[in-house]
Amino acid sequence: TRYTDNEARRFINLIDVLYDHNVNILIAADCTVDELYIGTRLVFEFQRTISRLTEMQSHDYLAQPHIV
Repeated sequence: TRYTDNEARRFINLIDVLYDHNVNILIAADCTVDELYIGTRLVFEFQRTISRLTEMQSHDYLAQPHIV
């Protein structure tokens, strides 16, 4: 639905900005990351977001300094 797509787009944009600045985040959800977006229009973009979230958990990412 449009509502789901709008929320997903905002989440994708947030993760993109945090990733680009090497920001560490903690996310809690009632589902797995694969279940956060159930729409069809943003599947490619959300898969990239899942990939980034996975990388953001890595030791190498967490060891990087934040970029201002």
